Amino acid sequence: MNIIGKSTAILFISLGGILLSACTLPGMSPVAQVDKKQFLSESAQSNTVVKVKECSITEYQCKNNKTVTIQPDNTKKAIHLTFAQTTHTLSSVVTKKSQKYSNIRWVWSEDFSGKWKLRDNRNKVLAENCVKKESSQ
Repeated sequence: MNIIGKSTAILFISLGGILLSACTLPGMSPVAQVDKKQFLSESAQSNTVVKVKECSITEYQCKNNKTVTIQPDNTKKAIHLTFAQTTHTLSSVVTKKSQKYSNIRWVWSEDFSGKWKLRDNRNKVLAENCVKKESSQ
């Protein structure tokens, strides 16, 4: 029985080695990888276009001379809102008739007259009757 156990163990080890070698992908040596470096032709390099997105910041003038600054973040459908030297990122919220952005601390919402309001998470109004500042350009 000991002979059968040894032969079975040898069989399983050799079978495992065959399976492992059959499942491995043929790899390239590091030297071969360095040799296959690709370069762009000069015509492809000269046709490169660089686009610079303009950063748009909107200021809102609110009641009691308070100012709210909004910078949109189009990648996340969110805004960066600055009020009283504090900036928070607020995410867009789906509403039927108006726009609304919120996070766990603040809510920035538009009322039916087109004016904006900033509230905290306890529904305390931080800034109200906010309208876009006219640009001085």
